[in-house]
Amino acid sequence: MSGEPIGNGARLAPCAAAGLPTPRDDFLAIRLPAWLNEGLAAVSVDRLMARSTIRADSLNLVQRMRPKARPPSYRSLARLRGEALAYHAVRGYWIVRFLEEAHPGFVRSMLSVRQPRAAIERRVAERLSLPPENLWRDIEDIVFEWFQRQSLTTA
Repeated sequence: MSGEPIGNGARLAPCAAAGLPTPRDDFLAIRLPAWLNEGLAAVSVDRLMARSTIRADSLNLVQRMRPKARPPSYRSLARLRGEALAYHAVRGYWIVRFLEEAHPGFVRSMLSVRQPRAAIERRVAERLSLPPENLWRDIEDIVFEWFQRQSLTTA
């Protein structure tokens, strides 16, 4: 992956191996929220390695953490420690993986046009039939239940 600078509003050229657009495809570096950036990176590594590189039991961490709120900015993320940092690191992975597996092509279509964070979040909420104001309250339960049906969670 390429893209700079890394910081609030980081630029990311999504990994071509993940089948997502790169600046060479559209000559445009896409500004992504941290959760999406981290999720794309981890899912891309999974695809390159041809196996899951994030432990399945990390989904339990995502499901049990409270309170449920909008993910932090890059600046805020850099100040987190321990379980809170791990939570946000894997949160994006599970959300992106869910979107890729349950809604094939959605992530790619979402990245085909430069959009602000709020527009990305609205599109995700719309895809999941959620009111935008409930996205961060409800998405992790939706993701957890979907993977539970796929037998990827542990009790």
